[in-house]
Amino acid sequence: MSEVLLTKCDYWVRVEYGGDNTFPALVGLFDKLSHFCEAHRCYSVLGLSRSTAPLSSSMAFKIDGIFRHFKIDERYHFAWVEYRESSMGSIRYAAEYLKGKGVCCEVFTDERCAGVWLKQQLQS
Repeated sequence: MSEVLLTKCDYWVRVEYGGDNTFPALVGLFDKLSHFCEAHRCYSVLGLSRSTAPLSSSMAFKIDGIFRHFKIDERYHFAWVEYRESSMGSIRYAAEYLKGKGVCCEVFTDERCAGVWLKQQLQS
C-alpha cells in the first residue's frame, strides 16, 4: 500500500510519497504526478519519499519506461528526497540512469538542500 499527496507550491509540485517501490505503486505515483503537473503546467518536482523497501535494480530500469509512458521528459526537474537510508543507493542508481536518458534529477537526504538545488535549476 502506498500514499501519494500532491501539492502545488509557489515554484514546484511537492510530492509526499510513502509506501513500497513495486511496479504498480510506482505506476500509480507517476500517473498521478504526470496528470497533476500537466493540470498545473508545472514540471518542477520536489519529492519527499519514505519508502518502506528499497528500490530493486530491475525497478530502476523500469522507471525509464514508466516515465516514457506518462510523457515525463526533459521538461521535468526532479529533486527527490529519500529519508530511508537503506533506499538511497538504489534511488541514486535510478537517478543516474534517468540522467543518462536526459531527465534532470538529483537525489537528496535533506528537503532544504533539495529545494535550493531545484530553485537553482529553475533560474538557469
